Amino acid sequence: KTERLADGLLAWDAEHYRLLAEHGYDAVAEGYRFFPLFPLLVRATAVVTFGNHTVAALLIANLCSLGLGVALYRLALYETGRTDVARLAVWLVLLSPAAVPLVMGYAEATGLLALVVTLLAVRQRR
Repeated sequence: KTERLADGLLAWDAEHYRLLAEHGYDAVAEGYRFFPLFPLLVRATAVVTFGNHTVAALLIANLCSLGLGVALYRLALYETGRTDVARLAVWLVLLSPAAVPLVMGYAEATGLLALVVTLLAVRQRR
């Protein structure tokens, strides 16, 4: 069952991230092109998922996607003061066709979450 899950949600670079988390940078040819934050988070989360790096990668990606929605809502609300605009911003980002990698084992959700949280902190002068 995990193999079927991995076939769809751990395609392409997501499999590389899983291998990096499980075996380190020596396991992936030209692995240096992958930033280490996501594999480190997957490795740490694999402790909770009983060593299953596939589930850990998907858990991290989906939690970061959820966090992205919350942070984007807060940022849009802060900038516009309108809840309808904030809700629309979240819907547009999380339901666009480009949002597919956000629920796969990719680092995009983690990176976007970091970006939006940073923007929110800068705008609030924190």
